[in-house]
Formats: sequence, structure tokens, C-alpha cells
Amino acid sequence: MKIETVHITLRNPDNDADPGDCAIGHYVVDDNLVTLTDHNGKPERKPGKAGEIAVYQREVGPGETPKQVAGRLLREKRGARPANSFNAPIRYPPLSIY
Repeated sequence: MKIETVHITLRNPDNDADPGDCAIGHYVVDDNLVTLTDHNGKPERKPGKAGEIAVYQREVGPGETPKQVAGRLLREKRGARPANSFNAPIRYPPLSIY
């Protein structure tokens, strides 16, 4: 299966010096089923209880493309991470001239 790439916007730019924020994900399509993977094609697992195997996957519905489904799955995966995670971005207020 061919590994595809999807990009989603997490935060729009605030000004000319701010590039915003995006996330990049990878996915494969098998028949009509989209599965979120890492860059090597290994399925991404959902956080859960020990021994529970759940991956980010969903069927392509009518009027949808595999890329749209992959974007929604990536957004779901990103939302599953706690906002106070150590690796979460630090938001600083804009510098003032006063």
C-alpha cells in the first residue's frame, strides 16, 4: 500500500512574523478504509487501556475523499493529547513597546 501524506492547520498566523502551526500525518487506504500510520506505514494506536488495540481508522463516506478522512483522523489524534503535555507549545503574549 502507498503511504500518503496529509497536512492540517492547527493555528492560523497572527501576523507577518508568525507562520502559524500545522500537523503532518501519514495514512494508507485499503479498499474504502483509511488508516492513520507513521511514516513507515505502521498504524497509529489510540491511547487506551493495556491490552486494548485500537487504531485511528474510518471508512470513506459518500462525498468524502480519503485525504479528508485522514485529516479528520489526524485532528482526532491531535485532540487526544493533553493540552498541558510537556511537549505542548508554549504560548507567549505579544511583546509590547511600552
